[in-house]
Formats: sequence, structure tokens, C-alpha cells
Amino acid sequence: ARGDLGVEISPDLVPVKQKEIIKQCNILGKPVITATQMLESMTINPIPTRAEANDVFNAVFDGTDAVMLSGETAMGKFPIQSVSYMDRIANTASEIIPPRDPADFDSEKLQHTQLLGRGILDLSHQLVNLNYQGKILVITRKGFGCRMISKYRPPLPIYAITPFKRTARELNLLWGVMPIHITDENFFNQPVEDIISQAVQYAVDHRHFELNNHVIILLASRKYPDFGNLVGFYYVKEIIEK
Repeated sequence: ARGDLGVEISPDLVPVKQKEIIKQCNILGKPVITATQMLESMTINPIPTRAEANDVFNAVFDGTDAVMLSGETAMGKFPIQSVSYMDRIANTASEIIPPRDPADFDSEKLQHTQLLGRGILDLSHQLVNLNYQGKILVITRKGFGCRMISKYRPPLPIYAITPFKRTARELNLLWGVMPIHITDENFFNQPVEDIISQAVQYAVDHRHFELNNHVIILLASRKYPDFGNLVGFYYVKEIIEK
């Protein structure tokens, strides 16, 4: 919240600290939200100023996972337009974010677990180079694997399937992640092959995946949910037709 930052430091330092905080959150795989006066003029005007559009764009470009409105929607005259403009600006920025150097976002505290994210990043780039219709699917309990993947900004969309509502809601904040809540309390109480098959079938049934998609799958460990115990590469059609 830039308002809180502005109380503690001078205005000229707020942009500097904003960038530093976003970068550190990215490195640790922590969701980061940028807020306060993002589209302030839209409390009374139907379109944002160019400076406000630039502010939202740069926040996304710098690596924020989410941008937040407050007064614009709480008491402003144009709440729908405010959300619409913020969505458009954020999507425009996301589409042209250049590939990240993963070494810039490695954390010394997460040396083992972030290897999953690095590996999936490499696989996703290979799929893009081969012109495959690729997707990333994370089958997760707590969302940790998603954070380790999202922080590297892979070129493929990330889908996270979980039977836990809280996890699905929290994952809405992560850059590039589409959470899917599967309503099956016994989802994880079955063999690994059945978990993968059910997850992919559910994604196809709800039109997230198509039969010609190639998918990179990360499955969280049952005993240690903060780690992955399986990373696989699959062809959706083969899973569905088994």
C-alpha cells in the first residue's frame, strides 16, 4: 500500500521501495499486491489519466501479482469502468512482459523447492519452441508449487487444481495462475495415476484443456505438501482415452 509507505518515507522514495518490495516478494514466491490511488481520478471521471494507466502498467511489469482498487470502487462514480480499465491495462502489461532471467529470482532460502519451478520453466520454453499447445497443471494442496512456478513467469498458462476452497481462493492472487476447485473430498485418497487422470478429465470437461494439448504436471507430495513428488509431461488425448 503506497499510502502506508508514504507515511514512513518521502514521496520520491516510494517508487524505489515499491520496486524493491515487489522484487523481494517475487524471489521468495510470496504473492504481492500493489494498492492505493491506482486509478484515483476515476472516483469522479469515467477514464483514468495517462499517468494512472502508466502506474498500473509499471506495477504489473515490475512483477506485482495483483493490483487493487479501493476508493474507486467503494465510493467512486464509475466502479465498473474502473475495474474494466484496470483489467485491460494489467492484461496489456502481462502480454508483453519479457522473459525473466531465472537466476535473478532464485532464493537462497528456497534452493531445493525452487528447482521445480526452474525445471518447469525450462520445459515450458521447450514446448513453446516446438509450437506445442502447452499448459502447466499443478495438482496441489497448499499452492506452494504454484508459487515456485509463477515467480519465474513461464510462457505457458498455469492451472492449479485442488479440492480445498481456501487454496483455490488464495491462488487467484498469483500471476498467471487459474485455480480450479474440484469438489471431491477424496481426490487425494487414490493412486497417483488416478489423481492425474481425474484432474485432466476435469480440466477437459470444464474446457480448460483440449485433447491436443501437451501438459506439464506437478503433483504435490502427500506426506510433504510443500514439495513435489512428481513432474511429468503428458499428452491430454492419451490420458483421456486410457
